[in-house]
Amino acid sequence: MAMILSIPATFATIFGFILAYANILSALANSKLLPGWIGAVHPRFHTQANALIVGSVLGYLLCFCVTYSPTLGTELFNICMFFGFSAYLAQCVGYLYLKREFSHLPRSFTSPVGKLGVYYAAVVWSMNWISIVCCQKNATFLLSVVSCILTLLVIYYLGYAKHRQTFSDDERKILFFAHVAKSNQRKRKKKARQKTLPRWALAFFAC
Repeated sequence: MAMILSIPATFATIFGFILAYANILSALANSKLLPGWIGAVHPRFHTQANALIVGSVLGYLLCFCVTYSPTLGTELFNICMFFGFSAYLAQCVGYLYLKREFSHLPRSFTSPVGKLGVYYAAVVWSMNWISIVCCQKNATFLLSVVSCILTLLVIYYLGYAKHRQTFSDDERKILFFAHVAKSNQRKRKKKARQKTLPRWALAFFAC
């Protein structure tokens, strides 16, 4: 009965998930982390049709894997939560980095809870992450699957994506001022070190 009642909610939220993975795949393709054709926009409907198709195909393949591997079906939720919590922790680290390095840049939104809220969120996600890794019945299977996925992703990045990766147009617009500020900061630090070093040290490094 509970599964039947959850069907309307599933259909109500599925569009949000489809939009999310289409945007993510398209963004990765525009940054050359994935083949460029995945991020192509439909000429008539202006939608990310290829990203939608690729995501759907991967979803169906995963359904077949779950059908023939009951253990994977049982642990699939925990595997997804592992990567989800990892992404949330990365967002917390990214917020703290931008807050420290680029606090002077204008922002369209300012967190009302500031760093305290980020620290609290990081603790919550860390505890959830630890519970997924250490407190589940089949943690060995989960860690083996996660290790295989991470290994494949590292091989893919080093073998294909690393040499092709670039900034998309959206990333250039968003991160342009951050990169300029970071470059200016490095120049100021370099000049400050040159002023503090004695002349003989400068001559040594120049040689």
